[in-house]
Order: sequence, then C-alpha cells, then structure tokens
Amino acid sequence: MGRVLGCLLVILLAGCATPKPEVSGDPAGEAQALLDAGRAAGALNVLEAVERRDGAAELVLGDVCRRLGREEDGLSAYWRARDAAVPSVRCQANLRLGEVALGRQDPYLARARFDDAEGDAESVALLARVHVGQARSWLALGDAEKARALRARVALSEVRGLVALDTELGLLAEAARSAGAVEESVSESVEPAEEAPVLVPSPGILTRRAWRARPVRARGNPEPMGGVSRITLHHTATKRLPAASEVSNAALLRALQSDHQNGRRWADIGYHFVIDRQGRVWEGRELRWQGAHAGSRAANRHNIGVALVGNFDRYPPSAAQKASLTALVRWLCSANDISPDQIRGHGQVLKAHTGSGTACPGRHLSRYITSLRSAVQADRVSVPGL
Repeated sequence: MGRVLGCLLVILLAGCATPKPEVSGDPAGEAQALLDAGRAAGALNVLEAVERRDGAAELVLGDVCRRLGREEDGLSAYWRARDAAVPSVRCQANLRLGEVALGRQDPYLARARFDDAEGDAESVALLARVHVGQARSWLALGDAEKARALRARVALSEVRGLVALDTELGLLAEAARSAGAVEESVSESVEPAEEAPVLVPSPGILTRRAWRARPVRARGNPEPMGGVSRITLHHTATKRLPAASEVSNAALLRALQSDHQNGRRWADIGYHFVIDRQGRVWEGRELRWQGAHAGSRAANRHNIGVALVGNFDRYPPSAAQKASLTALVRWLCSANDISPDQIRGHGQVLKAHTGSGTACPGRHLSRYITSLRSAVQADRVSVPGL
C-alpha cells in the first residue's frame, strides 16, 4: 500500500511541476504572439529556450526585453539582429536602434542607424519608417530643409514617428513665422574650410558634464590606467561633420559614447580626449581608466587616446584643431614626463602590437606628428633636468 501511495505521489508531483516550454518551429512568431497578448514573460521563456536564435528571434527578444524594462539587454539583441541574413530583419533592427538613439537625444547615432536601415528596406512601409527616422534625425541636428524633403517622400499616413515629425515641423514653421528663426545647418562638405585659430587655455578642457556623458559601465571591465607613458592620435573618420556649435559637438560625443558602449560593449567612450573642428577639447574617458582605442589590451596600457573630429585622409585638420592638439599634448607630456617619441599615430601603434594596420589617423594628421614631437622636445630642452 505504501509503495502504491508513493507512486501516486510521484505522479502528482510530476503533474504539478512547471513544464519546460516547448519550442515550436517558429519561436519568433510564437514569442511575438505572446508579446502581443501582453505575456512578455512567457515570450521571454520561449526565446530563452532556443539554443540558437536567428535574427528574427533576436529582434523579438529585443522587444521583449525592453517591454520588461531590460533596456540594455534589448539593445544587445537588436545589435545581434543586425547580422541577420534577411534584409528586412536587419532593417528593423537598425530602425529600432535609431529610434532608441533619438529618444536618448543622440541624433548622430540615430542618423547612422537609419542610413543603415535604408539599404535593407524592401517594403514601402519599412522605407517610409526609415524616411521618418531620417527626417527626425536631421531635424534634431538643425537641418529643417533635409527633414522636410524626407517628409515629402513619405506617402503612407500611418507610420511610426510620423505624428511626432509633423508636430515638430509644424512647431518649427510657426516659430519661423513668428520670430524669423534661423536654423543651424549641418555641414556635409568633403573638404571643410579652415576656421580661424582658436586660442585654447592649457589645457582648457570641457568636462564630461559639459556633454552629458553617461556613467562608466562596470560590465565593460574598465582597468585602472596606472600611470601614462604614451599618447596615440586618432581621427573619428566622421562622414558628415557636426555644426560649429558646442551643442552639436556635444551630441557627437554622446553618439560616439553610445556606439562604443552599445555597439562594441565597451565600458565607456574609447578616447580620453576629443578635439572638435573649432578647437574645443572635450574630456572623454577619465584618465584614471585605461582607454579602448589602440587595438589591443597591451596597446591600450598606459596610453592616452586623443581623437580629432574629421577624416584626415580626405582633408587636413583645422588650424584650431592643430593649435589645441599641440597645447594639449604639450601639457600631457609635461605633466606625465612623456617622451616625444611616444607620440604616435594609431596605425603605427596597431602595427607594432598586432601586426595589422589602419589608415587612422589619416595622412594629413600623420604628417603633423613630427611638429608635435618637436614642440614637446623644445619644452624638454628648455626645462633643466628633463
């Protein structure tokens, strides 16, 4: 009798146990149906039971995680979905990343993601959503003319973000009529004109607070710098330059940080300093943390990363950038006793540590490194004991 009761108890307990979710042949579709029904936790269970998720499943996973308040996990899923073989999945992943970037007031990052999405938009509905996102990005960057041109290409009346775009354009038009507002445009020049030199205090640095930097992410495992002994120069290879204002360049810094933290999974922006076209010097990653810019862990050790905004394979740094770079490097070398021969371009450092190469920091900036070394050497000669 006792044995029978024991068997019955085992059967009852097995019947009460929570069954492991069975994965259908279409986990993405099943999870989407659960998400649409308001059962985000159930959708998560279905997707987590899949051993290897395809791009469509990663896309739904991103939506599920964000619905559950796990924003960063959702963004990571979208980034994985960008590698999908199906163009429409890649398009939707980039659309979502662009829309998140807009919500975070990172119009440069948003525009990059929407531009990526455009090439994979295979339907009228997806292309319309891309144009709306692009228009909102350009509007956030101050170019209302481009925003209106993109809005004119949207033929559908129900598109995500369209109401917000029309509202923003309407408010802008009203402001222009009432106050004669002049919009600030974004330069797309391949060869920007030289600006007048800007005298920068030594070092005259705009702190992380000035560009509203996000906190360092511990999961990126930032390592203490432990002293500095070299400087590596970079260019950002930015395709479209920001406008001249401090606000526009602060937005570029936030976009770089977002790309490094969300796309590359780094703890923070990779560079320690960024110099814009107007010669402003911006604090990037704090110097107490080792950077992520030179190409390998060994290459980054004790190495200060300085990036200049622009693509110096195509045009030279501005006079203001060169003046600020010289002032910054002279200050850093003096404060840390860095030898002039330890001022190098990214390509030179990467080749020395990994054997591979890169065009960074561009041929025009690479030519200027000799002048930088001479300036630092002159400082060392003029100060006894150095």
